[in-house]
Amino acid sequence: MSAFELKRQKRKTLTISIKYGKVTVSAPLKMPLADIEKFLHEKADWINSGLARYRSRREQFADILDYETILVKGRRFPVVRTESVKRIAFESDRLLLPQKYAIGAQSAKALGSFYKKFALVELKARLDEISGATGISYNEFSPTNAKGKWGSCDGKDNIMLNWRLFMLSPELIDYVIIHELCHTLEHNHSPKFWDNVFKLYPSYKTARKDLKNCSVVMELFR
Repeated sequence: MSAFELKRQKRKTLTISIKYGKVTVSAPLKMPLADIEKFLHEKADWINSGLARYRSRREQFADILDYETILVKGRRFPVVRTESVKRIAFESDRLLLPQKYAIGAQSAKALGSFYKKFALVELKARLDEISGATGISYNEFSPTNAKGKWGSCDGKDNIMLNWRLFMLSPELIDYVIIHELCHTLEHNHSPKFWDNVFKLYPSYKTARKDLKNCSVVMELFR
């Protein structure tokens, strides 16, 4: 049986979730542990399949998760540690990282700070461009550091985008922006909402699947 975290809550049902390779079981306060373990055994194939997908995604982005490569709009740029520069800098085909930043936490902090600055400028510009082209307005824009969402839109039509979104391909960036702009028209996921999304992004179902495959990059720079 896979290791899991058990959360007992005031609830009537038993549920299992898998996020970032971690299995979480939410169970009623007084449910016997034997019943929980039986349920886990019954769902073993589903759990193992979910964990396998997560491992596959991590392998696909292994160089990026190790900060050996950085993603910019779907393109991979090698991170070169060198004593020739004092500040992080982009060249045409690589990113230069001062040697003073050690591999690991220091690299993550330095790269994250650098990346976030230009990512936010670019995302805001693209949001305004799509907003103008579609005629769908929004109130305010702000970045988010969420670990589970690429974007969101609140009841006041404020749009928030995860700054890591700029790692993804231009097509996926556009999909997330269009998705959130459509929420200013329909603050739900009703058929009408998806009709609006379809009109602007007909291949949205493919984009949703691709976003799931890229979800591991949300673990970066934390």
